[in-house]
Amino acid sequence: YAVYAKAEDLTNYSDTYSAQRDARALYNYNLTANVESYRETYKNNPYYGGFGYDSSDNTCVLFFKQGHMPSISLAEGFKLASCSFSLAELARGEERVHALARRFGWKEGRDYTLPLNQQRNVLTITVLDQLLATYYRFEQAVAGSLDSGMYTIRIALA
Repeated sequence: YAVYAKAEDLTNYSDTYSAQRDARALYNYNLTANVESYRETYKNNPYYGGFGYDSSDNTCVLFFKQGHMPSISLAEGFKLASCSFSLAELARGEERVHALARRFGWKEGRDYTLPLNQQRNVLTITVLDQLLATYYRFEQAVAGSLDSGMYTIRIALA
């Protein structure tokens, strides 16, 4: 997530609060402060699906797995949304992909990267600098290991 309030937006060389000048920065600051509290609260919830930011209405989103939406009241500027997979499921998927990559003799951090895009709630697997035949076998191995909606995979050709 990335919602930041610049310090100068909060002070602007003045100790006096100006609603017109500071309201948006204070709002964004409060969003980020609350996010950490929510992250801590739900980090062990097996159905928690991550955190996102909806720029269309400037709200923070807490994702939960479909069918397991909690009945909670959120601070202003937050909303709930459903997702297909929990963070725990995605983490297990990530571990499986790392294990597959090691089996193919690939080195973590050099030959492939596994960024976890929490807002889309899907694993994005980018394979770098591999022979197409090896990549194809790896792609098949991933397909046999993960649910089809859980990931996207691509090869990046340098």
